[in-house]
Amino acid sequence: MTLQDAKRVGLEIAVIEQFSDLETCGLARVVGGDDILLLFEDNRIARIESHRDRFSTFSGAKVGDSEARISEIYGARLKVEPHQYDPDGHYLIVTSSDGKSAMVFETDGNRVTDMRAGLLPAVRYVEHCL
Repeated sequence: MTLQDAKRVGLEIAVIEQFSDLETCGLARVVGGDDILLLFEDNRIARIESHRDRFSTFSGAKVGDSEARISEIYGARLKVEPHQYDPDGHYLIVTSSDGKSAMVFETDGNRVTDMRAGLLPAVRYVEHCL
């Protein structure tokens, strides 16, 4: 979905930061969207991110869940990696069967603090467009 497509279906998008332009990479938020962030790459939504517990995956995982709960939900599909900045934290990663997309749950070592879903490699970027 492009930025224009999102606006056409009624989403009000506020650009937060751009790296040259949204055709390259940029971060936007959905106005009134309870802290939903959108990462655009090549003028398309490449990733959706939330820091709130209001939203959950189809399997029921959400911000605030324990690492054990995420492991229980996704089992052997779950890959655990160390967090880049938090020495106690982790990235809990579930990759799609075709390897084109993933969900990433950031934790503080105990609970999910952030979750995002989208296309690879954009969903794995730690610093949004970097």
